[in-house]
Amino acid sequence: MNKVEFSCSASVQSHASINFEAPDLFGNEPISPADCDVTTDNPTIHSCNKRLHGTNVTIMCNYSTSYEIHCTFSWNLTNSNESRVYPVACHVNDGTTEVSTRTELIVGDPCEVTYCLRCQLLNSSCCTECQLGYEINDCKCEAVVRLVSSSLLTFVLVLCVCIIIAFLIVMIAWRNRKKELVNLDLRCADRFRIPLDLNSAYQKGHDQKDESHETSTDDTVMKQLLIKYLIPSSQIDIQETIGQGEFGIVYKATIMDKRRQEIALKTLKGAFSKSDVNSLLEECLLMSNFDNPNVLSLIGVCADLGSAPGIIMPYMSKGSLLSYLQKEKSHLIVGETSEESTVLNVRKQLLSVCLQVANGMNYLALQRFIHRDLAARNCLIADNGVIKVADFGLSEEIYTKNYFNQFKKSKSVKLPVKWMALESLHYGIFSEKSDMWSYGILCWEVFSAGKIPYPGIDPIGLVELLDGGQRLSCPHNEICSEDIYSLMRQCWCESPDDRPLFNDLVASVNALIMPLAPYLIVSNDSTFQLNHDHIYY
Repeated sequence: MNKVEFSCSASVQSHASINFEAPDLFGNEPISPADCDVTTDNPTIHSCNKRLHGTNVTIMCNYSTSYEIHCTFSWNLTNSNESRVYPVACHVNDGTTEVSTRTELIVGDPCEVTYCLRCQLLNSSCCTECQLGYEINDCKCEAVVRLVSSSLLTFVLVLCVCIIIAFLIVMIAWRNRKKELVNLDLRCADRFRIPLDLNSAYQKGHDQKDESHETSTDDTVMKQLLIKYLIPSSQIDIQETIGQGEFGIVYKATIMDKRRQEIALKTLKGAFSKSDVNSLLEECLLMSNFDNPNVLSLIGVCADLGSAPGIIMPYMSKGSLLSYLQKEKSHLIVGETSEESTVLNVRKQLLSVCLQVANGMNYLALQRFIHRDLAARNCLIADNGVIKVADFGLSEEIYTKNYFNQFKKSKSVKLPVKWMALESLHYGIFSEKSDMWSYGILCWEVFSAGKIPYPGIDPIGLVELLDGGQRLSCPHNEICSEDIYSLMRQCWCESPDDRPLFNDLVASVNALIMPLAPYLIVSNDSTFQLNHDHIYY
């Protein structure tokens, strides 16, 4: 900062002039000069102005020898592409009357600045200060300028460096702490010693039980299951959060090996119990048995992540099916006036999505698993466009002629009401046929480009609506033909016995898509993949 000390002298005049120079658009805001204390009858008002381009304005203030002058100069425009008119006013008080004059300043490149210059009749010297880069303007006095130390700038720079160093120290300490949690041996499994009773989660109804599945899995079996898929936390680099729900959270991470594989790491969050940890590990064990291109597989489990283990799954960079549908809505909703080639092209792409989900669900049904939360939000898209059924947090295993007909005890579970079948809503019965109902809702989501089913209807009202025989109407999309909507309606039959099985459904969707998609390769085992030249994802 430049500090100026000077004394002022002037002769008696009939008026005083104040010269303002418009500040530069990119200049710093000048500080308000200190009061000018003068002993003469005709003071000169001094202002700090940056010596850059601008428009000058002169204010003429008439006054008597007994006076008090207050001159205010301000503007606030921030848009440099406009020219505005800004008033500058000078008020003169001669003791009995007050005279105001106003001059309007047109500025082409204004900046945000507001300051006030004041002169008063006092018996002392005149003193003011200017920021670095500014000079005293129109000063009629001799001035001595000296540079004031730039200690403030030095302090700010030192503070920024200290903050950066502290942040780096915290990050290094956090990474080291994560690596030192547990040694890479069997103690990773011993740390939890969670008694995995796989059958305790599979409630069976209809008074029929499978005796071969009633024994509890002991700790030895648990360790063997964990060790097979165990990946230590020291080999996992967690990067960012990619999703979370009420009880769980999913991170994007990388396995620090030669391949540096990108993964998704799912674990619990907030307050949770041993049974919650047990359920997470059960989900891991369920996924370890899956081997289908349209079902998300298991990579491993991290037992020393923290207070809860983590499930390691492949990272699906394309996100969920729901997010894709909503993002591409403008391309997936086709009107009646669209060309037939466009309608057929989009239709076969959406049918291919439904076929992939049906294939994954058919595989789960053959493995005697029911999903219980099938929806577009729980299907993921791989880099090559393959759809994978995922999120088995509500999944349960079933056995021949046995249905899951009770909710888990001692735990509140939020149910996906708008995707649930009537028997699930009324009696808590889940089966392949209840998953079939959910599949029909998913197909409706696909052909509605990610709309929420039954918009504006609360859960109680929804049950009454379904009991009355009402169902979702055909999506307002030229892509959804009568045959496709008829397939959805079959999934929503009131009686589970009237709904198709997934094995039959794969054949039905296949029959719809084959005439439209010559580039779809369908194999004998009902699996298929899209030709990469035609993939939308």
